[in-house]
Amino acid sequence: AFHNYHDTYQTFPPATLERPATSWRIALLPFMEEAKAAEEYDRTQAWDSPANKPLQKQRILAYSCPSRVVSFDSTGRFLTSYVVPRGAGTIFDSSTGTPIARIRDGTSNTLLALEACGTEIIWTQPIDVDSRSYKVSVNGPGELKGQSGSMISSWHYGGAQVLMADGSLRFLKNTIDANVLRSLLTEDGGD
Repeated sequence: AFHNYHDTYQTFPPATLERPATSWRIALLPFMEEAKAAEEYDRTQAWDSPANKPLQKQRILAYSCPSRVVSFDSTGRFLTSYVVPRGAGTIFDSSTGTPIARIRDGTSNTLLALEACGTEIIWTQPIDVDSRSYKVSVNGPGELKGQSGSMISSWHYGGAQVLMADGSLRFLKNTIDANVLRSLLTEDGGD
């Protein structure tokens, strides 16, 4: 879906689009056979407006990790398992999106999307993980089982899934060196 979006717009989607703020997860819906959900979302309204609240309870399978024990919050809103990394130097540090040509570290060496089951982000909510707010690690400790203060978190034993900018899926081990992980976050760090 990310690459189909790029083929259409010559850029990956920014983490947050338009005003009012809209998540990249909404922008990708038409590119992953979820056109009906895309049509139901009113981009002229905020993500948590009365018009868009019903969609919060809809499960989008592509945004759900089968290993995640809890996929809905206490009010029945669907929690995404996947986010994009934000922060200086990441693919998602631009408000206009990033073309593949700008990823000079190589698309196979740059993180595009992360498993983040430790967060409780409603799938329509236009927020993600920021390297300044989360620990740059995989499955670090958290206050409750299944929650983690790490940027990348999952219910998988020993690591978590990530999507690279070339479209490949990788399993990062909990033991990955933090410096290597920081290098994977940047698009043009020369590392």
